[in-house]
Amino acid sequence: MSSKHGRDEQAKQEFWFPEAKEGYAVGEVLHHDHDRDNLQVLLKTSSGAKTLNFHASVAKPINPPNLDGVEDNTQLMHLHEPSLLHNLRCRYQKDLIYTYTGYIMIAINPYKMLGCYSDDKMAAYRGKSIGVLPPHLYAMADRAFRSMKVDGASQAILISGESGAGKTESSKIVMKYLAMCGAPPKGSGAGSEERRASDTLSSLSEKVLGCNPILESFGNAKTVMNHNSSRFGKFTRIHFDSRNWLVGADVVTYLLEKSRTVTQSEEERNYHCFYQLFAGLGEEEKAALQLTKPEAFTYLSKGLVHVPAINDAERATDAMVALRTIGIDASAQHGMNTVLAALLHLGNATFVPTDDDACVVGDRGAMETAARLLQVPWATLEEALTSRTMTSMSNSVYKIPLKSQEAVYSRDALAKALYGTLFDWLVLRVNASLLTQSETRAFIGVLDIFGFEHFVHNSFEQLCINFANE
Repeated sequence: MSSKHGRDEQAKQEFWFPEAKEGYAVGEVLHHDHDRDNLQVLLKTSSGAKTLNFHASVAKPINPPNLDGVEDNTQLMHLHEPSLLHNLRCRYQKDLIYTYTGYIMIAINPYKMLGCYSDDKMAAYRGKSIGVLPPHLYAMADRAFRSMKVDGASQAILISGESGAGKTESSKIVMKYLAMCGAPPKGSGAGSEERRASDTLSSLSEKVLGCNPILESFGNAKTVMNHNSSRFGKFTRIHFDSRNWLVGADVVTYLLEKSRTVTQSEEERNYHCFYQLFAGLGEEEKAALQLTKPEAFTYLSKGLVHVPAINDAERATDAMVALRTIGIDASAQHGMNTVLAALLHLGNATFVPTDDDACVVGDRGAMETAARLLQVPWATLEEALTSRTMTSMSNSVYKIPLKSQEAVYSRDALAKALYGTLFDWLVLRVNASLLTQSETRAFIGVLDIFGFEHFVHNSFEQLCINFANE
């Protein structure tokens, strides 16, 4: 009798089991077939309970209720995938989006503003070891700063995750905290050198944080997962001197998704800067660039044009102010807008096949406008797109005509190359405004890397991006 009672108690044990919709769900074991090691389980899901069969090997033990929502996953008695996800879910439901796993921190995008990023909150984490206060990005940034001070060696903070996970916002929060840590002393007791350094830092911090709207305008786009997805990798280095004062910064970029310039999925957009052209420029300037509406341009009409959650006019103003902050005046901004407009007109150029396996330009108007804006002769641009130059072994140079589809590839390749060059020039200008003449002791690097990508049609770019993540 006692043996039967023991078996009943064992049969009522609960474990985590795989569940298609929620990932994992708690299940009560109704029967254990010892011969096949199979379990009959009453699985409790959000949509109701159902009886299923599982192999005993997939059952994962459940932690005691008093461990639900702990600040560090290493505190869990049973640490496996379902218990880790359950702990994160418990914390997320309380707006606790940060959780440690040792010295690694997991952040979950709340998709709303939280009140845990005030100046007082930053000051509270200053000089505190990880674990003294609740998990926060400030604690991770402070650990990097203290390690740099003690060891005198450069540090790096790696931010990785899926597209839309909040990597770019996290990097902004980290950089703001590091700017506070690197501030020279203030107050009446500070000497003239400290006051000068403080004034310089104020300007530098403004530029470091102010360059974000520029890089977001030209390097971010609306994707299926994220309205402001970074389509390039960014390694921002914050430089400190021997006094641990912030004295400069620079940005290293890589893997810009150039293919987005010429094509996008139905639910995605091109880079923000193209739509900001139409929302931010006056009617006179748009007329000079022959810009009508985004839907009229091939490079923009393949995907979404208007997204209610994105205020292109407001972002255009932010980008223009940020460009002035780093020394790009109205004349240079007009030149940038001219290049962007030229790319849009170039995308409208069409090619008509001829009888001799060649092609000619179909819409002269679009090509002529692009040539005028790029300040190149129309005939030169036409020849470059409809033929390729070959050099023989005898150094003879001759032209080979391109078929219409080959000319389209040539047109798109030129557009991608021009946009990539414009982006690289912008990064150089950003760095020129941030670099310092002071001697630096070490830097703290913040790596905001691409999220994993998996599209309907994947290219070599996706291979590079996903390989870099791995």
